[in-house]
Amino acid sequence: MTVITRPRLEELLFNSGVDIHKVDRGFGWDRYALPTRDWIQDSFGRYWHNRKRLENIRWTNGSQVCFHIAQLAAAFAGLCHDATTHRPKDTAFLFGEWWYKREDRPNHAVNFSMVYEEGQERLVWFEPQLGRLMELSDYERTNCIFLRV
Repeated sequence: MTVITRPRLEELLFNSGVDIHKVDRGFGWDRYALPTRDWIQDSFGRYWHNRKRLENIRWTNGSQVCFHIAQLAAAFAGLCHDATTHRPKDTAFLFGEWWYKREDRPNHAVNFSMVYEEGQERLVWFEPQLGRLMELSDYERTNCIFLRV
């Protein structure tokens, strides 16, 4: 499992177009363990789908609960990391909330993480309402308004 430091995380976010000096952010740890894309999409995706079903987590179009759902998904991902027996010591898990502006619809909240692929860290987003990885537009990526890990 790859580990990065908070300064490296901030550098990578800045290089991805996030003005970290304008974004309200909650990075409480010095070191973060990165998941793999497969873990997010497959392992966590299945786990999260089952949790939503067990907890009867639902939403309706336009319901404004996206940030609650993103908070829950981030919390459960962190608990999964904590239950991992071979996790890197003294690390938090880099799977958090990403709130952003959209051009033609109300603001939205999803989850974000970094994965290590092809020798570099890559920013990825997870839509917790649908339980799958997603892409953000350039506008959405550069109009992040809140981050929390």
